Amino acid sequence: MRMEKMEKIEKIRKLIGQLIGQARELRNKKEYLKSFQTLEEAKTIVNETKFTIKEVREFYAEICQVKATIYQRQGDFSAAEKELRRALDQQEKISDIKGIAYTTFQFFILSVLRGEPNSIWWDKATQSTVAALLLPDLAEEHRGNFLHNLAFLSQSISDYYNALDTYRSALVCRQKARDKRGEALTYARMAECYLALGDFKSAIQYAEHAKTIFEELEDFQRIDQLDENVFSKIPPIP
Repeated sequence: MRMEKMEKIEKIRKLIGQLIGQARELRNKKEYLKSFQTLEEAKTIVNETKFTIKEVREFYAEICQVKATIYQRQGDFSAAEKELRRALDQQEKISDIKGIAYTTFQFFILSVLRGEPNSIWWDKATQSTVAALLLPDLAEEHRGNFLHNLAFLSQSISDYYNALDTYRSALVCRQKARDKRGEALTYARMAECYLALGDFKSAIQYAEHAKTIFEELEDFQRIDQLDENVFSKIPPIP
């Protein structure tokens, strides 16, 4: 009986993970309403299932993080900040090192989008990301994410060479994890670094790699960002 209960909860746990994943995919396709609806479905299942307090907080935090990125893409930065604060509150209560690293980094990204890069969040994001990278048995997908985030923190202060070195390490992890979207994100950021350094040929090369993958994934917003951040800024090459 106990075994059956555990198996049932494990199936529900996987279902919630799948729903959150679907919400991310819908967000990437700019189907924001459907994404919100899917997150609410996941939240309802969490509320109806007897998980541990730690698991409930982890699920709530992840749902809040995805909601924050949707609001962020819609330009509603105040709503995004509220969701991030909810996520961080849950993560700090259970000392979720990985979760805190993701959320503090997202706070810094939010400050960049507002046009006011916040040095306090830069410091917190850097410290928490380094702490997450020191965790034992860290999955390649997470390692790739954290290395990518660390690289962007270097990029944000114009330390492009260090950023590129760290992006290359992130790329290796993301390829090992078969994280195609993550791979494309890293290619896109590398293209931005090469553009800033005046290496337009490399910028085009990496931007094209990113665009090919984003098109396969139908991540239309990232394609738009790539056009805006890289392709539109490259002068004609003789």
